[in-house]
Amino acid sequence: MTEGRLLGAAVVAFAALLGAAMVCYPGGDYFHAEGTHYRFWHNFLCDLLLAESLNGQANVVGSVLATLSAFVMMMFGLLPVWWRARTWRVATRASGVLSTAFAMLMCVQVGFDLPLPHAVITLLFGGFAVVASIPVVIDLRRSPATPVVVAWTGVLASASAVGGAVLYGLTKWGGLTVSPLLPVVQKVVLILTVSWLGVLARHLCARDRRL
Repeated sequence: MTEGRLLGAAVVAFAALLGAAMVCYPGGDYFHAEGTHYRFWHNFLCDLLLAESLNGQANVVGSVLATLSAFVMMMFGLLPVWWRARTWRVATRASGVLSTAFAMLMCVQVGFDLPLPHAVITLLFGGFAVVASIPVVIDLRRSPATPVVVAWTGVLASASAVGGAVLYGLTKWGGLTVSPLLPVVQKVVLILTVSWLGVLARHLCARDRRL
């Protein structure tokens, strides 16, 4: 399977698994614990990993689906993209492996309710992901064959991730009250990242057809 097809398959599988996890989620969020379904702009993504949803109902199937979606995205989507970077290759690969490890640790920590610092693990996952993505974006910007939409979608995804991490950190340790804006920002980061990987997969498939 070519790079583009592998990445495209990973994006489709991730979206399908995550969507199924959202459908299976029984309900409840930080702002409305009595909810009866997953509210896209109000629930956090990590809510999907809970074995017991915030309204007290079992969410075992949804938790497994959400964990699988994270595994597919990290192992077959993001990690191969980071691995092929030419700029700062060793640092990029190391950051990609660390981001993947922290993503899986986050899934285990939430799913099994382990007494580990969730906020720290989440920020380490996101931080290493941004560090690994920046060289990829640089490579894309340098290549004259890269469509503008691919390069700039990557820039926007990375910038939104940094902004989301800052907002999350200020909420946890900076004294800011948890705002409904936080899960909205998280979803914007998700949409931009998936969009970037989608257009990147299309670009790589088109490149392979020309070779």
